[in-house]
Amino acid sequence: MKKVASLLLLFAIVNLSNAQSNYYYYYYYYYYYYYKGEKKYLTPHKKSFNIFTNENFQKSSTANIGVEDYVLVEDGSSENKKFAQLELSTEPNNTLAYNQKLGELKQLPNVEYVGLFFENGDAEPVGISKHFYVKLKNTNDFNVLQQIALQKNVEIIKQVPHMPQWYIMAVSNGNTNTSLELGNQFYETGLFQAVDPAFMLNFSTDPSIESTEVGNKIPVDDGSNNDARICANDPNFSLQWG
Repeated sequence: MKKVASLLLLFAIVNLSNAQSNYYYYYYYYYYYYYKGEKKYLTPHKKSFNIFTNENFQKSSTANIGVEDYVLVEDGSSENKKFAQLELSTEPNNTLAYNQKLGELKQLPNVEYVGLFFENGDAEPVGISKHFYVKLKNTNDFNVLQQIALQKNVEIIKQVPHMPQWYIMAVSNGNTNTSLELGNQFYETGLFQAVDPAFMLNFSTDPSIESTEVGNKIPVDDGSNNDARICANDPNFSLQWG
C-alpha cells in the first residue's frame, strides 16, 4: 500500500511540474494584438522594460535589480510623472526568470506601470507604454467608451486631434493588466471599430534620446473598417533612415 501511495505521489509531482512548465510556456507566448481582425502573436524581448513612475521614484531603488545605467526623464503625457527604459545587465535564461524579474520591477517603490518589449525580427525591439488607442464605431458612442473604461479601470486621456472617433487611453494606477492586454479586451467586446496598441520604436542610436511613442506622433486612419494602424507592417520599418 505504501508503495502504491509513493508511486501516486511521484506521479502527482511529475504532473504538477509539467503543468507549471506548460503554464510558463503559455504565459510566455500569451501576448498578441489584433491587426485586421486577426491575432498577431508577440514574443517578449526579455532584456528590456519601460517603467513609468511618480515624482517620488529614486534611481537607487533599482540598484539591486541588475540593470544598466539609464536616464530618467519627465513623462510628457502626465504631470509629475517620470519614464525610463531599462535594460537588464543579464538576460533571463528562461520564462520563469523573466516573469520573476518583471515582478521585481512592478514591486519597486513608486513604480506605477511596467511596459514590455517584444521581438521585431532583425530590427530593434518594439515596446509598449501605458497608452493605447480605441476607435469608436460612431462619434456618438463616447458613452460606450466611458462604460467600458470604467469596467476595465482604464483612463480616457483625450480625443485624438482631428480624428473624432479615436481616443487615447491609459492604464490606471493599480490595474495589473498591460496596455496591450487591455486593448485586446476592448477590441474583443465587439463594441469598437479598432484598437491600436501604440507600439514604441527607438529611431535613434543615441541612448540619451528616448523611444518615441509612435501613436502620439503620427496616427494614421485610412477610413477603412479594420485597417487603422499606426506602425507599418514592414519588419524593417524602424531601420529606415528617414
